[in-house]
Order: sequence, then C-alpha cells, then structure tokens
Amino acid sequence: MNPVEQLAQYSTGHWVSQMVYAFAKNAMGDAFEGQVKSSEQIANTCELEAQPTYRLLRALAPLGIVKQHEEQQDHFELTELGSFLTSTHPMSMVDKVLLEASYEHVLMWTHLAEYLKTGEMAPSKVFGLDNYFGLFDARPEHVDVFSKAMSCYTNDEVAMINAMPTLDFTGIEKMVDVGGAYGALLKAILGKHTNMQGILFDQQAVVDRVAPSEQMAVQGGDFFTNVPADCDGYFLKHILHDWDDALCATILGNVVKVMKPDARIFIGEFGPVPGPNEPHLSKMFDLHMMICLNGKERTMDQWTTLLARAGLTVKAVHQSFGPLCVIEAQRA
Repeated sequence: MNPVEQLAQYSTGHWVSQMVYAFAKNAMGDAFEGQVKSSEQIANTCELEAQPTYRLLRALAPLGIVKQHEEQQDHFELTELGSFLTSTHPMSMVDKVLLEASYEHVLMWTHLAEYLKTGEMAPSKVFGLDNYFGLFDARPEHVDVFSKAMSCYTNDEVAMINAMPTLDFTGIEKMVDVGGAYGALLKAILGKHTNMQGILFDQQAVVDRVAPSEQMAVQGGDFFTNVPADCDGYFLKHILHDWDDALCATILGNVVKVMKPDARIFIGEFGPVPGPNEPHLSKMFDLHMMICLNGKERTMDQWTTLLARAGLTVKAVHQSFGPLCVIEAQRA
C-alpha cells in the first residue's frame, strides 16, 4: 500500500466502524443462520431495504466479514471473522461494537483535534456533561449499551485471565468485583472457585438489573465514597483507567481502608503501555480515556507510583495472550 492509499484508509476509518456497526446493530450476522443467502433474504429477515443491504454486504466483503460469491454476486456467506458478529458466538463482539462505534463514542472522538488545543473533555464539549458517566442520566439507554459492552469485553478477557499461568486466587474467601457491571467477570471467577463468595459492586442503576445468587451478593454504591468491607480479594477491571491519578488514589484508598490486612487487589487493564514504536491497544485506548474521562492507560512505572501513593506495592504482573494484564497488589 502506497502512502496515498494508506493515509486515505486512515482518514476513512470511521466509515469502516459505521459499516461494522450497521451490520451488528441490525443483527445481520444472525440472519445468515450459517447458510449462503442472498442480500434480499438478509434484508427481509432484518427488515431492511434490499438495495442498501446489498451495497453494504458488498463493501464488507473485502474486510473479510462476509464472502461475496463470484457467480451469484447477490449471494453472500458469513466468514469466520463475521461469525464473531453473531449473538450466538461464544466470544461474540456485537455488544462491544455497539458501544465503541456508537453515536456517543463517535461524536466524542470528533472532538480530539480541539481537545489538543483546549484540554476540554469531550462529554463537556459535545453533550454539556461533567463527565462520561453523566451519559447514564442524560441518555438512559446508554446504561444498557455500556454495561453489555463491559460484559462483552469480559467474555474474551476471562479467557485471557484463565490463561495467565501465574495468577492464583488461592486463599481468597470473598472477592469483590468493583465496578463489575452485570457481573460477567465475577461469575466466571466464582464458577471456577466454588468455595469462594462474591460481591458484585456497581452503581445502583446497574446492579438493579442483576439477580443475586447464593454465591454472589449484589450491592449498589459509589466507589468514590466506599466499597464493601472485610474482604480478602478486590478485582478492578477497566476501572482505574477511567480516572486521573488523584481520583484513582481515592478509589484505591477506599479499598485499602476496609480490606482485610492480607487482602490482595487485582487490577485488570490494557498494557502496561509498552515502549516507543511498539504497537499495542493500550496506546489507542489511552486517547479514548483522555478525551472521554481525563483518564489514561499507564506504563509500569506509572502503576508503581500510583499504587505507592495508596500505600500499596506490586506483588506480581500477570500476562497472557491478549492485551489485558492483571497487576496484583498488596499493602506495602
């Protein structure tokens, strides 16, 4: 690819995200039902217009999401990649796509160029909100989109966590999933550790949608104020990257104040951010956190400094096959 083509591809990246979003939003992957189908059949199943549906599928074919047939060019089949955009795939990406390519997220990213000049966060400039989570009140439907996406992230990240050879929950009797959305991560952990008890802790508007179980209690609250006390395990996945160091120190401080003396804290985030020129999802996500929440992805040195500020030290860093790492911390 020459420089002209490469930069043209970069500048139209939002086109691609909206193509994938439209495919996922209209459940077009499910409509294939594992068969070769015409664009008209897909359109009828999804209650769409036939001609635009054909044109979208034709454009998605070079991306590898569907395959267009050479002879019957109005016929398509779902590829292995496209199967991740079905609701039935065990590692379905549908809910993740519906968040990251949503109207709210796309509109906030259009603010990046201005953010570099003003430092004004996108939720304030675009929606007149104090922070990203104000969308939950201003646009209540976004609560469900966000929480489902967090569960979607968790589905593939559970596989990463399970593949971490050094991560060991032995000795933890009660685990709190701090900001755990609908509890996908905690349920996975409890499923593997049947003698462990768990507490799903998140905003009341979120946990109201979750049924407790004999093994998992559900508690609403604000981690800037307090967290469940007297537990020996606290998991914070994709929580601390939302906030600046001062607010992270508040969250961690609230955990340290109430946790058992020998408790362990598990911090799941993308990274740590690697060195110069090394590609990693954390470098892209860092910009997302910057414009939406004044948060950031952190290097290992930044994590060590932040944890020390809260009276904690790094016990171990656990890695596996994906971009997620788990930093295990304990009292210094």
